[in-house]
Amino acid sequence: MDDNYSKLVDIAYNKHISGKLEEAKSIYEKLLSFKPNDVNVLNLYAQLNVSIKNYDKALEIFQYIFNNTQLDSVQLNIAKVYMLKNNYNEAIGSLNLIQKKNESVLRLLASAYTNSENKDEAIKIYEDIINLKNPSFPDFYNISVLYSDKKNNDLALKYALMAYDLNSSDIDINLHLASLYENFSDYENALKYLLCISQINPEVNILYRIGVLYKKLSNDVLAVKYFNDILNIEPDNKDALLNIAFIYR
Repeated sequence: MDDNYSKLVDIAYNKHISGKLEEAKSIYEKLLSFKPNDVNVLNLYAQLNVSIKNYDKALEIFQYIFNNTQLDSVQLNIAKVYMLKNNYNEAIGSLNLIQKKNESVLRLLASAYTNSENKDEAIKIYEDIINLKNPSFPDFYNISVLYSDKKNNDLALKYALMAYDLNSSDIDINLHLASLYENFSDYENALKYLLCISQINPEVNILYRIGVLYKKLSNDVLAVKYFNDILNIEPDNKDALLNIAFIYR
């Protein structure tokens, strides 16, 4: 019995990881009819239910496992399912029950607070992560966006530049820095980051922002150049046409 049971577990797991979810589900349910308290199979069955977006069933199973094991890893899985359900307050409650909060737990908690519009708590957690001396690009970027949302442009710029130092080719951080420098009316620095983006991704909205900034700097020649670049992509773009007309007038 035990040998056959173990073989069935292996078969179910292999089908699970290979994407044959319905077959794996059927075998997991058969295994649980033999051993309904098998934590390993219950955990795999819960993960499968997450994969098929049966979140309520997954939560039910994970909660049962946690009640019997009190494992932080299970509480983390519960929080992740709540995040998938966009139930951020429940996710926060689950994450705060975890005794040992490593950086991945803290990041998930910061994300939950951000999505629940509790930006102050999210900022505190990102600051804790940064103080742990092992921050990543998203940590600096996310805290910068949060400070920007709170209109604290000085701290937003400080952390944005730290993020940029870690990944200068990222489009989002270049866009974010351009917007921050525009808030400071520092159009030359804003241009620097927008021009970097235009080399990677010359979209109309980027070209338009570059043209407008050159116009603000009274560099009409380069402003017209970028508005004309827009017309090469969208010949009827009214904003570009109006700006060119205004400059020539």
